[in-house]
This record gives sequence, structure tokens and C-alpha cells, in this order.
Amino acid sequence: MTRSIEAQTPHELNLALIHNYRRYFIQSALKLLTADHYSLFTLIMKKLLTILGFLSFFALNSTEVKAQNYGTSLGLGLDFGDGRTFVGPSVRHHFSRNTALQAEVLFGGHTTVIQGFLQYAAPVKGAKGLEWYLGGGPKFQIYDRDRFFFVDDSYTAVYLVPMVGIDYKIQGAPLAIAFDWRPSIYIGDNRFLDSQPGRFGLGFRFTL
Repeated sequence: MTRSIEAQTPHELNLALIHNYRRYFIQSALKLLTADHYSLFTLIMKKLLTILGFLSFFALNSTEVKAQNYGTSLGLGLDFGDGRTFVGPSVRHHFSRNTALQAEVLFGGHTTVIQGFLQYAAPVKGAKGLEWYLGGGPKFQIYDRDRFFFVDDSYTAVYLVPMVGIDYKIQGAPLAIAFDWRPSIYIGDNRFLDSQPGRFGLGFRFTL
């Protein structure tokens, strides 16, 4: 017999919402794959707002008192896969057990990338120091190069980046290693640019 919402504990509600979110994510991905060019931007914005709503709900309703693996970590971030590889400083901060914010400023190939991600994070049972996370945020890619004296190839591109990954805090050492899948969804009309589904992130950060 199904228990009423009022009778369920906050932990049970979070588990149910995570299950519903996974199903929603799969349905959203299928819609994005079949969307035409003109409706893609509207669809992406709706999905992003819904994702942020889920993350906010989790943050407000998480009542577990377990401490996160660390508070803040700072180090090196890599963004690689389809297209160029970018490297630069990366910082990740936990606001609570289940809420984290990650920000990066990366460089490579005459390009500067500024990106930030709001994440829902949770521990992996039976694996001390290991947590999984999902989230997303904006990515600004600034390309600056004068290929010829009379040709300016500079541009600024905007992407929406959903992500899912794992973060491991090494026991007995102030070091955290993270890996995630972060497809970049291009928003714009530059015919030389496109979305990049095969993008990944790798982080090596010292914990503070």
C-alpha cells in the first residue's frame, strides 16, 4: 500500500524525487534529440529552469546532518572531448551536504572559457569519500584571434551545460579528484559552431 505524502519522511521524499528526476531527464534528452532548430532554445530554457527547481528543492529539504567530504576545494580543471582541450583553475564549494557550486576559468587555443555549475551531490553508499553529483549551468567561450591583418575571427559563444559525475576525496590526504560528463548545448546562430555532446571534465583539487 502506498503511503501518503504527509506520512513520508524527508529522506523518502528525496528518494522519490530523484527517481522521478531520472525519468524526467531521459524524457527531456529524447525531446532535445528530436527538436527542430527554432524550438530548441525554448525547450532548453524550460529544461534548465526545471533542473534548477529540482536542485533548489533538494537543497531546502535535505535534513540529514552528515557532513560533506570537504567544504571547499581549489586546483586544476580540464575540459576535453569534442573540440579543443581547456585547462585552468577550478574551485568547488559545498553550501550544504547536498548542494555544491563549481566555477572554472579555462584556457586553450586562443580561447577563454568561463563556466559555473550548480550541483546536487550525494554520497555513494559503501564507498567512503566518494559522492555522485548532477547539475548544470552556463558556459561562455571567448575566442580572440586575428588570423590576418584584415580578418577578425573573434567571437563569444554561449552554451548550456548539463552534467553528471563523481567526486572522490582521498582519505588521509587533502586531495579530491572529480570526473564528469558535461555535454555543451550551443545557443546561437554562428553556422561554424555547434553543440558538443562528447565533452568531459576532470578535476584535481586540494581540499581546504
